[in-house]
Amino acid sequence: VPTTPDTHFANGDIKFNDKVVWNRESKPLREAWLPGFANDWFNDAIEHARHNLHDMNSGNATESKTAALRLMGGVFTVAPQVLFVLLPVFALLLKLFYVFKRRMYMEHLIVALHSHAFIMLSLLVVIALDLLRSWLAPHAAWLGDLLGFLHAAAWFWVPVYLFVMQKRIYRQDWLMTSLKYVGVGVCYSVLIASGMAFALLVSLGST
Repeated sequence: VPTTPDTHFANGDIKFNDKVVWNRESKPLREAWLPGFANDWFNDAIEHARHNLHDMNSGNATESKTAALRLMGGVFTVAPQVLFVLLPVFALLLKLFYVFKRRMYMEHLIVALHSHAFIMLSLLVVIALDLLRSWLAPHAAWLGDLLGFLHAAAWFWVPVYLFVMQKRIYRQDWLMTSLKYVGVGVCYSVLIASGMAFALLVSLGST
């Protein structure tokens, strides 16, 4: 249980190297090129973030856990909107990687929709198996082991399915499919990471 009191986000301050870099009253964010309401919105968001970070570093286990759960709830609330925005970007990636296949952008968008729907369904199955395993483990250990195997298999099946789908839809050989699969995966992983970081920041400043 943490016992060290928070010194970075207490008393309305945000400190870095023991220097106050922001305070809603004495040192707010003020950008001359932004209208007043925009400056107020940013400062309100920073204050929400400061309050959440203070709770998570308060030294009180209950407050820290509550703040962390509140933050994660906010992330899961924002995440669907982030994925919705990334859908056309993923379709554009497919268009760029398969530019010589002469397929319309709408076809790539349908592939992107199918991929995201499959990933969301797989995540739902993984979460359900994880919850069921936690519930059954104290009562039937062998079922817990079986559900653990199914949990791992569900995770493993996601990239395998997406790879097979990509090969069947675009009809290229194994080498080209593998190279493009890795390329699209790396680019989209960067986009997802950026999107989730954005969701975290939005959640931090609004919960």
